[in-house]
Amino acid sequence: MAHHLHDTWTPQSWSTKPVVAQAVEYDDPKALESVISTLSTLPALVNPMKIEIARKSFAAAARGQAFIIQGGDCAESFDDVHLHAIQQKVKLLQEQSRLLGQGLDLPIVTVGRIAGQYAKPRSSPLETLEDGTITHTFRGHNINGPGVEERRPDPYRLLLGDFYSRTTLEMIRLIQSTPTTTGKSFVPAPSSFPLTPEETDVTPLETPTGTIFTSHEALHLPYESAMTRDRYNTSASFIWIGERTRQLDGGHVEYIRGVRNPIGVKIGPSVDSSTLIALLNTICHEPLLSENIGRVTIITRLGADKVTTVLPPLIKAVQEAGHTPVWMCDPCHGNTQTTEAGLKTRHPAETDVVNNMAEQVVVCSKLSTNEDEAMRAFDDGRDLDVRDIDDATNARLLKVIDKNLLPLLCLIYGLNFVDKTTLSYASVMGLQTDLNLKGSEYQWLGSIFYFGYILVEYPSSYLMQRFPLAKYSSFNIILWGVTLTCFAAVNNFAGAATVRFFLGVFEAVVTPGFTTLTSQWYTKHEQGRRVSFWFSCNGVANVVGGLIAYGISRGVEQHGASIQPWRILFLSFGLFTIAVGVAFLYYVPDNQWNCRFLNPADRVLAVQRIRGNQQGIGNRHFKMYQFKEALTDPITWAFAFFGIAVNIPFGGITTFFSQIIRNSGYTSQQSLLYATPGGAFQTIVVILNGIISDRLQQRIYVSFVGMIIGLLGAILLAALPLSNSPGRLAAYFLTQASPTAFIALLSFISTNVAGATKKTTVGAIYMVAYCVGNIIGPQTFQQSDAPRYIPAEIGICCCWGACLLDLFLIRYLYCKRNAEKARIRSAPGYEKAEKSEFKDLTDRENPELVYVV
Repeated sequence: MAHHLHDTWTPQSWSTKPVVAQAVEYDDPKALESVISTLSTLPALVNPMKIEIARKSFAAAARGQAFIIQGGDCAESFDDVHLHAIQQKVKLLQEQSRLLGQGLDLPIVTVGRIAGQYAKPRSSPLETLEDGTITHTFRGHNINGPGVEERRPDPYRLLLGDFYSRTTLEMIRLIQSTPTTTGKSFVPAPSSFPLTPEETDVTPLETPTGTIFTSHEALHLPYESAMTRDRYNTSASFIWIGERTRQLDGGHVEYIRGVRNPIGVKIGPSVDSSTLIALLNTICHEPLLSENIGRVTIITRLGADKVTTVLPPLIKAVQEAGHTPVWMCDPCHGNTQTTEAGLKTRHPAETDVVNNMAEQVVVCSKLSTNEDEAMRAFDDGRDLDVRDIDDATNARLLKVIDKNLLPLLCLIYGLNFVDKTTLSYASVMGLQTDLNLKGSEYQWLGSIFYFGYILVEYPSSYLMQRFPLAKYSSFNIILWGVTLTCFAAVNNFAGAATVRFFLGVFEAVVTPGFTTLTSQWYTKHEQGRRVSFWFSCNGVANVVGGLIAYGISRGVEQHGASIQPWRILFLSFGLFTIAVGVAFLYYVPDNQWNCRFLNPADRVLAVQRIRGNQQGIGNRHFKMYQFKEALTDPITWAFAFFGIAVNIPFGGITTFFSQIIRNSGYTSQQSLLYATPGGAFQTIVVILNGIISDRLQQRIYVSFVGMIIGLLGAILLAALPLSNSPGRLAAYFLTQASPTAFIALLSFISTNVAGATKKTTVGAIYMVAYCVGNIIGPQTFQQSDAPRYIPAEIGICCCWGACLLDLFLIRYLYCKRNAEKARIRSAPGYEKAEKSEFKDLTDRENPELVYVV
């Protein structure tokens, strides 16, 4: 829970509020104090561990992974606390849960308004009887009795309520432990909510079969605060406040904001979104914290005729505010019929009750965060086929998207590479001498960048899914520019290492973010080429970076400068990166819906054209099952192995390429200048690889060519002597062809990995592997092996040879899965699920997704 609560909240702080609705006036306040004192010393009715299990269960429902049913009395009676009555309630709740579980195929969280619902709100504390007598209103057995002579509030009834609540809980345990009432008629607790006696510290009779969480309205605040232990209201698992007690400045809101129980807030048709958001912000001060997911249940009592008009704007406002509550419908409130026995009731088959529930289910389903954001384009019932977009329209849209997105993607990805290689340029511009680097400190400056990268890779991928993609990316780009600029001020190894670490932290978003952005805007047959375009800017950056470094070095040599040339280099690239980050923030949209360069009609068409990807345009909802699927998919770990093996050579070459060239017989300035043809060669190879692989639809086979060229360069680099300067320089150029396969796997994450959570998880694992390889790489170039670095160069050959075998394995697995999906689609009776492309399904779940190989 947010730390701000600890400063002001106590179980009694509600009493300081100006409004305490539904307060009860007792004739003897001292008697009330005595009762409250006694209640505060009694054992908990509900163990705090069971409340934590209820929190976990409600959070699962808020994520769409479970369904909650709540049932029971509007107000319980002390007279009904006997075995038969409790048994009927439990049986009904369990039977409803069983039927719902079978129909929804979801875990059911069963909540009973039982064992504590002994108070009821009233519009007035007094009423006038038929004979004109004015007396207290009956406010529930916890406060007074129903008979006229029992109407004076009696504090000792709170002790009776506690006794009857404990009795009810013992009866529930007894009922659930009886063989005739257990077994298949009860719904087992879902496996995702582990309920064991050891874990919960409650009796085995409450776990795991047919678990019922108790609930009541937190109306009588002196009683509720007396039952509070360490911020747990131990009188029930779930408590709520109603229309009469949800004042923002009131005692009830003050009380519930501080307890750890799941909290309910009832709302009617008169509530507006600003009031609801203010309530949620008060109860969940930091909505993005995982512990606040499902913390609040919004219980709607709108009426069937108002659900479709009142509920959607409320849900949208809550989503935009970042809250993830449970939405619960209370259609049966209001007793509109009287039985022959004089009991008020309401028949559940009434049209307005059924319609109320049905309308709320439809609205919540349509606005659910469990579906892809692209589903909004089709809320009006349109179901266009991909073929409805003609070739001319598609070409026009593609041209507009390319013109507005690709230049910035290419520029930033080039900066992403040149910012890393600036260290290599600086190494031959006096950095090692000026910083007094000794031993392996330079190697560690190369590696420590990736420690920062690896530390935040998965958290960054999670945040990238949770927040608007372009805005989150631009935030990191600007900060990495600031960090790179700070490198110009370092004076020792410690300062340089710190800056390099944070540079890795802020650059971690770029590759997975651009991969996701590419998958959102381009068809799977366009993505390979686009990934190649922006990745090829590594080579362009190598050319431009080398020329700029050479120009600065020559300029300082000829004209002098007040600071060292390598500091000028870092200042130049850092400030330019900041400017480009600001441009990215302004120009690049988070998705098609807030895109400035498309009109409203083209935004829909831009979504329509990527339907064939079977991936939608994103989902901000973290799904645990997709996370687990990512971890158990063997292809994920084939990617991870490749990411490590291919990047051990990259890590070493990126950090040491200037020294490799200089050690081959060239001057420091020549090493800066002569590195540029390698960048140009890489650019050409990568772009050709993307074009040819998209045209032939054979990404792995085409990328093999680049890997083999790179491997040949590595073999020559290890075999040729230092005296063969041109040969070694040419060998270095050939190694620059090797990124083709790394790009192919990046594009596979874009085209072949589906499900928003799975995509970000696989992407994060691949980039973590990338970091591991780059951490190891510089360490293979030991000073004791200089100037040849033979062990490192042999290691490069071995790693890239293993990568070729791994690529064969990945292609085999994809082809095998495509064959399995083809059999499923051709099986008799197979029907394509409606709008499956926008259901945020994983690639393993969706038979319509065909893997690109």
